[in-house]
Order: sequence, then C-alpha cells, then structure tokens
Amino acid sequence: MLSEYVNSDFIIGSAAEAERLWSEARNVLTAIRSSMAPATFKAIMLLKKNPTFWDGKLTARAYNIVKDEGKAMREKGIKKANEQEKEGDMIEVLSSSSSSSSSSSCSDSDSDSESS
Repeated sequence: MLSEYVNSDFIIGSAAEAERLWSEARNVLTAIRSSMAPATFKAIMLLKKNPTFWDGKLTARAYNIVKDEGKAMREKGIKKANEQEKEGDMIEVLSSSSSSSSSSSCSDSDSDSESS
C-alpha cells in the first residue's frame, strides 16, 4: 500500500541553527549596547541573516539617516544641558538672594535688640 506522504525519516532534528542565531544575537546585543532599541536590534538581526535585503545604496542611506539623527540628538542634549545649567544658575541666585535677605533681616533684628 502506497502512502500519500513522503518518508521524512532522513531529516534529523537539530537545535544548531537556533543556537547559532542566539550566539549571533549575543554578539550584537553586548553590555555596551544594552540600551539598544528593540526595533534596532530586530533590524540588525534581520539584515545580518538576510544580506540580500540590502545593498550599498541602502546602507549609505541608512548611515546618513542615523548620522543626522545622532547629530540632532547631540544638539538636543547640548541644548538641554545648557537649559539645565541656566536653571541651576537661577536656583543658585535665588537661593543666595533669599539667604542673604533672611540673614540681613536677622542682623537687623539683632541690631534692634542690641540697641534696646
């Protein structure tokens, strides 16, 4: 009696490919890159395993996008740092002026009590 299914006893199950993939993922997501966005990690792994999906033009375009985004992020970070520095300066000025006014009011009351 002939079966409609093909005999697949010759296929040996193996976890080697999955282990290789985990190993490559571990090499991509190192301690230094632990803050990598999940979408970036997925894209890197996809392109790493499927190099036919990208070419030199796409790589150059992606590089320019990332470079521009990095530049914008640095500028935003510098701007934020400058704003925080100004805010810190304002707080310092306000705290020093309030402490000097409170100390001058204390000295005024001290001089009043001494004159009595």
